[in-house]
Amino acid sequence: MHKKNLDWDRKMVNKYPILFAYHPLNPNQKTTDKLAYPISFSGIEIEEGWHPLIEDACKDFQEIIYQSQYPIYFLQIKEKFSMLRIYLDVIGETKKIYRFDDYRKADKEGQRYYLWLRIVNNIVKYYESKSANICIYCGGNVNTCKCNV
Repeated sequence: MHKKNLDWDRKMVNKYPILFAYHPLNPNQKTTDKLAYPISFSGIEIEEGWHPLIEDACKDFQEIIYQSQYPIYFLQIKEKFSMLRIYLDVIGETKKIYRFDDYRKADKEGQRYYLWLRIVNNIVKYYESKSANICIYCGGNVNTCKCNV
């Protein structure tokens, strides 16, 4: 069993507060220190081998927030079935979710928001699929690492 590094969790929250902040549109949400639940409860549920992945993902998400002005909040970051899982809450100004069929019928803001959601989804998929080849414990290639976990 590996010991959880809460110092790294705190470092990430302090470095990227815009991603880990309390969700302002859900005042009933249980929080500790203004962090979104379950991040406030369980922290970032990964081991050190995936820390660089999460740091890169945070940089990408922070950049897209600055470019679009739509907020993104991490709800949960964890390992599931030997792969990284990133759960987000995203909110657009229109507060409408457009299905693919409705894209052409949407107004300009709706189309912009829809494309932004696709970019966010692609970033999540990229890091989740990249994690499949990286050892969660040592950060090495899963086929050659010696962790044997």
